Amino acid sequence: MVTLTLWPLGRWREALPAFRAIRPQRIMLHSDPRSLLGTGPTVLAALRKELGYPFEAWAGVGFDSGQQAARTLTGDALRAHLSALPRIRLDSAKAALELGASRLMLDPESAWKRLKSGHLPGFGPEDAREAVSMIRAALPSGFPVWATSYDWPTAHPTFPWNAWSVDGWAPQIYAYPEKGPAVPGLGAWRLREHLAHWKVDPTVAADYRISPAAPREAYVAAYKVTTPDTTLIADAFSEVSFWAIPARLDPDGLRAAWALSRVAALGYSGPGRVKAFQRAERLTEDSKVGRGTLARIEAASGDKCPWPFTAPASDPV
Repeated sequence: MVTLTLWPLGRWREALPAFRAIRPQRIMLHSDPRSLLGTGPTVLAALRKELGYPFEAWAGVGFDSGQQAARTLTGDALRAHLSALPRIRLDSAKAALELGASRLMLDPESAWKRLKSGHLPGFGPEDAREAVSMIRAALPSGFPVWATSYDWPTAHPTFPWNAWSVDGWAPQIYAYPEKGPAVPGLGAWRLREHLAHWKVDPTVAADYRISPAAPREAYVAAYKVTTPDTTLIADAFSEVSFWAIPARLDPDGLRAAWALSRVAALGYSGPGRVKAFQRAERLTEDSKVGRGTLARIEAASGDKCPWPFTAPASDPV
């Protein structure tokens, strides 16, 4: 299944044409906890009205909220800020309930890393444990709480991996280059590196390990990445989320999302779904949606991709 992340929420109207074309099975509304709670329900209601087809809603929360204040405030101001953090984080659970979401996705990143001087106030392992426990207590029993963050646990040993008692991870397997345009083949390298890093490293302290058996789904940055590279990464996982529309996705990313959504609609699911489609169509089984595979998806679905390939014909087929 395909999940498209809407960010920022205020630009939802810009995302409508792509949503209508791709018809994602899930839409994840992403913002900081208070904004998600404040404007999320209104935006979701508008999306349901405008799109007119059933889709699953997820709540995505920027869980570094408050880090700048933690870096700069002192004395009474810092104490007041710390006292407000639990309420801010509890808004994550409230937003998920208000949205009628079927999953809450926390997005903790750099604020939670241990610095040379220690953790930022309110962003240590104990704070993560407390926050997740508090959120779970505010949600119905069994409500899925996931996290998305770095895709190389062993490359980020000061991030408190084990402090997050979540149900699963959506590693951010971002294959865009630091500078310049998309680099063909970078996705294959990034996927190999992710699989190599997602292990328990005995040199890393126990509190900063994560089990390789933890459920995982891919979270891809579908901009400045070729369509074949994005589908290659996605095809290694049962589910894939795209960051983010309308602020980030470019034609390559939109094309990848469209292709994966159509493959799902044709009845292919789970890891290797693109390969399975290619096998059925007697194409090269490489998980890469290039010109040839896209043409077969269009023929099988009876639909035309709004974002055709425009690069030279040497693109992968």
